[in-house]
Amino acid sequence: GRAAGALFFAVNNAYRLHKGFDALYSCDLGWWKVHEAGCRGIGLRITQDRRAQALDPEIRRVRALPGTRVIMTARYGEIGFGGNSGFQAVNLAVQFGAKRIVLVGFDFHQRLGTHWHGDHDRGAGLKNPQQRTLDGWRLNFDANAPIFEELGIEVILGTSESALQNYPVRDLEELLDEIAQERAASGGEPGREASHGPARDADGGEPGRSAAA
Repeated sequence: GRAAGALFFAVNNAYRLHKGFDALYSCDLGWWKVHEAGCRGIGLRITQDRRAQALDPEIRRVRALPGTRVIMTARYGEIGFGGNSGFQAVNLAVQFGAKRIVLVGFDFHQRLGTHWHGDHDRGAGLKNPQQRTLDGWRLNFDANAPIFEELGIEVILGTSESALQNYPVRDLEELLDEIAQERAASGGEPGREASHGPARDADGGEPGRSAAA
């Protein structure tokens, strides 16, 4: 079920899993060339690539600073690069004001396959990450745990298969029910919850929930 007041953010191909996503993020031009037409039903679509934005003026663009590996909050619409779409999407969720972010499918390993949807078509210019790349992304995401804590943001893993080590794991259905109950108790005010979609890796994989400029 869907928690009232929660924002559901898809990363990359995750938009194909559910028709009710509030927003979609992908950092790669090659991805947008393949999927732009198929995801037009999502109201808020975001990228960091100017060329991808040129495919449709309705696509919003943020600035991901090359070489940066930390969650950034100083300027709205200016986010950490982190090497992958998932990290960038989470940084956007932080800038959207989320106080609880639920990560779904942020596995950072290939034990279940490169991506939940299979390999990307290399003809589209998309790369499928090697495990050493995923290890680097995982270490970087774990290293940002103190930043989330300092910002007062609770980051929760909604799937138990993740290689991330610095965030608690919760049952996703129980968590969504809990969020819905909290929203009902508070009068159903719009929430500051961010739930992210499948991200087996996070750039050539699929993460999920964020913000735009």
